[in-house]
Amino acid sequence: MPDISDTVWSRAVQRIVTNPLWLLPAAVLGIALASLFFAIFLSIFAAAAVVLGLRFYWWNRDLKRAKDGKTLEGEYIVIEKRRTIVHRGDDARDR
Repeated sequence: MPDISDTVWSRAVQRIVTNPLWLLPAAVLGIALASLFFAIFLSIFAAAAVVLGLRFYWWNRDLKRAKDGKTLEGEYIVIEKRRTIVHRGDDARDR
């Protein structure tokens, strides 16, 4: 059985790996992929910053309206007070 290090494919792979000219395309590809992922991350971060900025602007605008005496828009729920009577006796004795 031939040794795997003596096969034609292993010698071709060894020539490709040891050739320094293969480092240039690999580096260019790595830089391109890193730039792509950084651009995606940066765009997601920028979109989140815009959404949060608009939300804080909206809150600030509503608070200024309320301070100036204008009505503050929003939903509300009316809660009524109820008194609940709880019996704390022995139920078995009452039967």
